[in-house]
Amino acid sequence: RHRLRLNPPTVGTNCIYRTAALAEIGGFPQDALSEDVATSFELIERGWRASFCPDAVVTPRVLTRLDQFWSQRQRWTRGLSREAARAHSLPALLVVSGYADRLVFLASLVAAVCG
Repeated sequence: RHRLRLNPPTVGTNCIYRTAALAEIGGFPQDALSEDVATSFELIERGWRASFCPDAVVTPRVLTRLDQFWSQRQRWTRGLSREAARAHSLPALLVVSGYADRLVFLASLVAAVCG
């Protein structure tokens, strides 16, 4: 998406935002389940651009228990679904559709484990 200049929304722990951009949208949304997605969608809809930095080094916290992982993914999915209803730009819609493959994989894994 970055190479195609589609202005990809930034999601996850590896985001850096300009202070002016956050001030323009009133900061991070307090009621969002996926504040990174909601913030990115709002910034893009107001004309801000996202960029990818391949040299950035990020050390995210990784959940090690399956129940925590499952709970996190459910929250992210609900948050993404909520934001998808408000997505109006092509880049936002691409992000929303890009997560569908992960959901299908997870559902297949659960189905395989459950028999």
